[in-house]
Amino acid sequence: MNIDTISLDRTSRESLSSQFARQLRSAITSGSIKSGQRLPSSRSSAEAHGISRNTVADAYAQLISESFAVSRPGSGTYVAQGLASTVSVVDAAPPNGPPQLSRRGEAMVQASPPVDPLTRRPVLAPGVPATDLFPRESWARAIARGGRLAAGRDVEDDPLGWRPLRMAIADHIGPSRAVACHPDRIMIFDGARSAIELMLKLLTDPGDRAWLEDPGYTEARHVISHNGVEVVPVPCDAEGLIVEHGERAAPNARMAYVTPAHQYPSGVIMSARRRMDLLAWAERSGAWIIEDDYDGEFRHRGSPTATLASIDRSHRVIHMGTFSKSMFPALRLAYLVLPPALVDPAASLRFAMSGHTGVTAQRGLAEFIVSGQFASHVRAMRKVYGERQQALLTALDQHFRDRLKVGPDDTGLHITGEFTAPVAQAKLAAALKQSGVGANPLSAYFADPQGGAAGLVMGYAGWPEKALAKGVRLLAGALAET
Repeated sequence: MNIDTISLDRTSRESLSSQFARQLRSAITSGSIKSGQRLPSSRSSAEAHGISRNTVADAYAQLISESFAVSRPGSGTYVAQGLASTVSVVDAAPPNGPPQLSRRGEAMVQASPPVDPLTRRPVLAPGVPATDLFPRESWARAIARGGRLAAGRDVEDDPLGWRPLRMAIADHIGPSRAVACHPDRIMIFDGARSAIELMLKLLTDPGDRAWLEDPGYTEARHVISHNGVEVVPVPCDAEGLIVEHGERAAPNARMAYVTPAHQYPSGVIMSARRRMDLLAWAERSGAWIIEDDYDGEFRHRGSPTATLASIDRSHRVIHMGTFSKSMFPALRLAYLVLPPALVDPAASLRFAMSGHTGVTAQRGLAEFIVSGQFASHVRAMRKVYGERQQALLTALDQHFRDRLKVGPDDTGLHITGEFTAPVAQAKLAAALKQSGVGANPLSAYFADPQGGAAGLVMGYAGWPEKALAKGVRLLAGALAET
């Protein structure tokens, strides 16, 4: 490359000096300009390219600061000696074949689901709240105030999270979820997966075993296995997780991950007897229980179901809540209520790993809760979700009638139905893809999808009644031949 062939784009947002330096750097790394070669003077380069001498001088100074060039007083600017000739990053061809990953990285990638970058989920997709009804203006005011407060004070890096938010959460979950706790037992996270990950690193070692409901939350399965912990699938029935089966399969498991208030995805509520059995096992074996209370606040009939943490006397339960379902998924804020003995070690590990969660969103959420907007929104959504669920049930009865047996429907944002007659899993998956709706096959939530029950997991919270009815019609049409 001859330096005179450098081409500068005066319409680019990149400064002329930056463009000049970038192209020189590329020429040096590709070997077009050799080590030790003298660069043209700033005056001659400026005249050749119609730019100021200061622009050229700034570009040379940038290369000197990066050790690509050296200045020799009285002599000029030279390309540094000893630079290996390599293929330019700009002109480099893609490497042949996939990158060389670590064994751990390869295993994690293979075990992970395909990336789904959809920002708008199709109708009947599970886990989607009514973002169309979220009070955006109230939230905008809360987050704006939180931003002003965050910008006006020193950085707060408490690994537990911003204390006023922890106080607000403690005040909320005390009466609403019967979880009585001190704010200093609450830790704020950037989403539920981050919370699970920290507990796994704190409480398990590679090769340990952990119980997971079967069917169960697939993201929890991936996080657990990615941390080198063996997932032990424990079947569920009408009373929830079958504790006896877990004790036979892995009596010394270090952890159990459960959704007792609304088993995911079946919708079953764990019975009192199973809850007591689970707590007794954890106490005997020294195991820990992560209780994921992901949508327990949305009880459509009767009062919200009691939490496992509310009856835990041995402090073996780690209660987890999230605002993704009660507010909107993009918020990515979750919390743990930690047993007293875990607070200090968890805070130390969190500080070492990631420090803390961003303060602005925490401040905004605290404002939203303290002002009463959060509780008001949850109350309004209980009514809306009950109506939308009924619309889905009516449509399913009209189009499926005896073909689909719908599971418990008292809580949450989704329902599950099992087919009453055998359905080939491959045909079901193809029909779901053809329909264009977001319902998931029930079998996907089992440790062995091929051996899982044939059914559907359908969300209803995120769509009005007419959209749900249309979605069921499309689903019925696609499934007519299965």
